Amino acid sequence: MCFTIQKLIILLGFFGLISSVWGQSLEIDFILDHQIFEDIKQQPYLETHLYIDSRTLHYKKDKDGLFRSRIQIQTVLTQGEEIKVNEQSILESKGISDTLPLTLSSAHQLDTWRKYLSPGRYTLSVTLLDLQADSSSKVTAVREFEIKPVYKDSVAISDLLFYINKQQSNQQNTLTRADGKDYIPLVTNSTFILQDTLKAYLEVYRTASNTNKPYFITASILQANSNRQLEQYTQTFRKNPSEFDMLNITFPIRELSSQTYQLKIEMFNYKNEIVTQKTFKFFLFNDRVASEELLTNINAFDQKFGYDENQLNQYIEQLRFISTAPELSFAQVLKTYEEKKNYFYAFWEARKSEPTKYTKITEWQSYKSLIDYANQKYKSKLRAGWKTDRGRIMLQYGAPNDVQQYPSMNNTAPYEIWTYNKLGVQPQVIFVFVDKDLITNEYPLVHSTKYGEANNPRWRLDQLSRFQDANTVDYDNLDRDKNLRREFNDVTPR
Repeated sequence: MCFTIQKLIILLGFFGLISSVWGQSLEIDFILDHQIFEDIKQQPYLETHLYIDSRTLHYKKDKDGLFRSRIQIQTVLTQGEEIKVNEQSILESKGISDTLPLTLSSAHQLDTWRKYLSPGRYTLSVTLLDLQADSSSKVTAVREFEIKPVYKDSVAISDLLFYINKQQSNQQNTLTRADGKDYIPLVTNSTFILQDTLKAYLEVYRTASNTNKPYFITASILQANSNRQLEQYTQTFRKNPSEFDMLNITFPIRELSSQTYQLKIEMFNYKNEIVTQKTFKFFLFNDRVASEELLTNINAFDQKFGYDENQLNQYIEQLRFISTAPELSFAQVLKTYEEKKNYFYAFWEARKSEPTKYTKITEWQSYKSLIDYANQKYKSKLRAGWKTDRGRIMLQYGAPNDVQQYPSMNNTAPYEIWTYNKLGVQPQVIFVFVDKDLITNEYPLVHSTKYGEANNPRWRLDQLSRFQDANTVDYDNLDRDKNLRREFNDVTPR
């Protein structure tokens, strides 16, 4: 197994706009991208890119008089219930004499990570903690992915890496490709804002096992909603068969309008028969160009929804729990009423399914009913119901299969346990909410078995200690307060 970490500080011009959508001022703003590649020996590996907005970090002066940030990165990789990787590292910035330029520029830190893996389904969890902050909460990103088996005679195309530029490598590192060049990744979760050029890198494997004659690869940009291929956005490459090959694709996209696109990669043999293909979705925001589709979506919005701008602003905000990372980026740069109409309509068109004979309820109507329910049932004295933890969980994961409610008893606060039979690949997922203050009806989430959510297996002990002197509670000795604990555990599902 090979495990390497490369830490770089990269100054990237405009792209601070993208990363600034990923949190609030008290949280670290970051984006996590990942790809699957193979090396020249046909061994598959995971590659991740962590892109951190330096403007959301805290800097402190060291003994040398320079300011530095320090982030703790916890990387956990699991396959089913087995933990494959549990690594902790510290990412430290270069020393700077003044932090003021950080508020004016878009300095970022890039952490790149590679790990060889066997075939199977995995869950990657990356948690960041600002070590320089006086008070800082952890922020976590979770990705699920699959490493497919490698068959010796099967042609395959890798994932796509969008990049800013490439340069000759002076030293082998995790940015270096087989051509000896370092590719500086463009980590935006496939969302491009006012981008002039699209640069992409991919790899093709085992073509020599399939043919001994030249083959052709076609790269095309299509409109995602209509699947229509765009004229003048197609490139064809003639390649000789090999066990490992690389492909660099560059498209000018300044004239493309704001919408969702697909980059389609197709491989043909010398008989013009398709051998394999792969598509990659990306989002483009470009207010320099108007589009017919924009006008069509605006008209369709007016007919189907007809919300005024204030209503629409609220509804777009309420989509955040079910939005993809690129969609969140896209929503943050919407300016005009027309752009918001287009976004909202396209958002639900992408999730549209065929109505059955039993119902004509749309996906939006179903989601809005959950919002209304959350506002009615989970409203607190601090905020609307959909903004509370119970509201978020319901909107993000749907209604639970089972809810158990426990009133205040034995010196414990009221709490609820929600159970989902299955979420993604995880069976029997629970969420625990506790009414800590007995006043606001907030019921914050204190524990969950869902990947990426708050996890505190000792939450029961925290419940008991809430009404006791914390210094008198022996968390390591479960016999202490035996009778109280036994009675509490008897009614608390694990």
